[in-house]
This record gives sequence, C-alpha cells and structure tokens, in this order.
Amino acid sequence: GESTPNQWCPAAMFTWIFWLFALCEGIQIGEVSRPQTLKVLQWNLHSECFLSCNSTKKSSHCDAHYPSCQQNATSLLRELLADVDFAGLEQLSDPSFFDHVDSHELGHLQHQCGGSQGYGMYPFDMATIVFSARWAVKEMAGKPLTIGGCMDKVNESSKENDYRAYVGQVFVHKDTGLELLVLVAHYPHVRKYEAGVQMMAADLAQLKERAKVDEVLLLADTNQQKSNLEIMHDLDPAARSVLGSDVHLTCCYPAYFFQYDRIISSNVKSIGSQATTLPFGNESSHHVPDWATLNMHDPVLVEFHLVPPESPEQSPSPLPRSGGRSAALQLVPVVLGLAALWLRTSS
Repeated sequence: GESTPNQWCPAAMFTWIFWLFALCEGIQIGEVSRPQTLKVLQWNLHSECFLSCNSTKKSSHCDAHYPSCQQNATSLLRELLADVDFAGLEQLSDPSFFDHVDSHELGHLQHQCGGSQGYGMYPFDMATIVFSARWAVKEMAGKPLTIGGCMDKVNESSKENDYRAYVGQVFVHKDTGLELLVLVAHYPHVRKYEAGVQMMAADLAQLKERAKVDEVLLLADTNQQKSNLEIMHDLDPAARSVLGSDVHLTCCYPAYFFQYDRIISSNVKSIGSQATTLPFGNESSHHVPDWATLNMHDPVLVEFHLVPPESPEQSPSPLPRSGGRSAALQLVPVVLGLAALWLRTSS
C-alpha cells in the first residue's frame, strides 16, 4: 500500500542523523581556523642598491647599472612578501615601494636615521616592519605601542644619532589573539655594539611592560658572530624558549664571510620548531643574482611551526572550540525532538 507519514518518518529521521554525524566529523563546528605556521623574512638590501653612481660621492657604493638592482630587488621582495606574516627590512631606500605595500593588504612601520645628505645618502639608515593583513597593530589609549631609535652616530661630534636604526611594534593576530612584539634592527659593529644594544634593550623593556607582552620576534642584521641565544640574551636577559634561524654566511656581496642575519623568537610558547630557507642558496650552492650591489645581504626566510595550546588558559582566543563528534551529539536531541513533534502533529 501507500506509505503514510508515520511509516517513513523514522527512516528519514535516522537518515538525517547519519548525515549530521558525517558532516560534523568532517567539519568542526565553532572551531577557530588556527594558523599552522608563522612565516618571517629578514633582508638588509643596503642603500647601494638604490643609488645611482652619479648621485653619490662614494663611487663604489652605488649601482653601476642603476636602476637594475632597485627594480629587480623590489620585484623579488614583492614575491617574498606575498606569503609572510612579518618582514624585517633594513636600508630599503625606495619610498615608492611602500605605495605597493600599503595597497596590497600589507601594512608597514619604519624608523629613519640620518638623511642630511639626501634620502638614501650616507649617513642614512632605515628599519622597516612589513606585516600581513592577518595581524592588527595593538594600541593603548588609541595609540600604537611602538618604539624606534638610532643606535649610532657617524660624526661623533653630532648632537643626535644618525645611524643604526631599529623599530618595534606590538601586534595581535586577528583570529587567534596571539600577541607578538616584533623588533627589526640594524645593529652596530663590535666597537659600538654594547652601547647600541643597551639603548635598544631599554626601549624594548619599557614597551614590554607597557604592552604586557613577553613574546618577542627579532628580525635583524646583527653584525655579530654570536649565537642566537647570546644575541637574544644581550637584548633581553630574561628571554626564555629562544629559537632562531639556522646560521649561514649571508653577508655580504661580493664576499660572504659573516653570519649576521638572524630571525629569533623568545617566550613564544606556541612555536614548536623552525625551518630556514635561503632564496639565494646556502654555502654549498650559492646563486647570487647578477644585479646585486656592494654590501647587499642575502635574504633569510623562516617558517616557525606552531603547536596548539595545551590548555584553555594558554589559548588567547576567546572563541569556543568544539570537536565535530561532540557537536553532533549535542544536535541529536534537537533532531529527535523535532521528529517527535512532527509525529504528534501529523497523526
């Protein structure tokens, strides 16, 4: 005979429950999509890349094929920035480049030192943070939590420092709530290292206190042959859980003798491990582009692998997380109740 609603409703009801379980097993309802990696770039391009030999008094400190280096370096930089969370750039002396940055879902913050002889002309320095749209600038009372300064002076008789720039900013991940203090720096060499680092360390300590953030990410041309741990402890003696990029000879064109360029994290509990990539290759297979100019460093890329928080207390995310199966079980009574109500009204 013909089927009645009472005869086929249980089958339909169990079919709906089956598909509900299947759906929730594949999709975790209410769960934040957490990033698995944190990708970071460090690159000191050096001002020579952006100077014509007709515009500078130092004949060798320029691009003999200007603007070849500027065009090629910024083209490569655009490619590298497409897939990073943060980039630390030193001596990027091309103001027009930041028009590209600010129009491609990226933001930037910079601190300039010097420039009395002209933009990009020695003594001149620039430290720049570029950040992706996944991150927001943390503010206090409507103002960004920022530091910046110049650690050195070329002319000892000058009243103000005009070289060795650094800039720092606190960021918040828009999805997870993870907070990071990102610091980009062009360190002094050995003779002025201690005084310069003391200055930067004092600013860093004050910013950490104001922002109530311990997690630090350093992107720097350190001008030091020290270990990652030593460099971070010089800056922050209380630093823990220090993890840095692999150490390679990245300085500088045309002869590479120094391991200066580093990406170092401290106190970031969600970082489990890292993988370092060198776009120009490593010591055993080094392919420097023919447009590179004097003193340019090799870029360094690091992919930090993130681990999930161990407990709700460690998770900065305010959003609840539910496994697929538990979400399905919570919805089963709702389905059964609706089915029972349908039976009563149709009988």
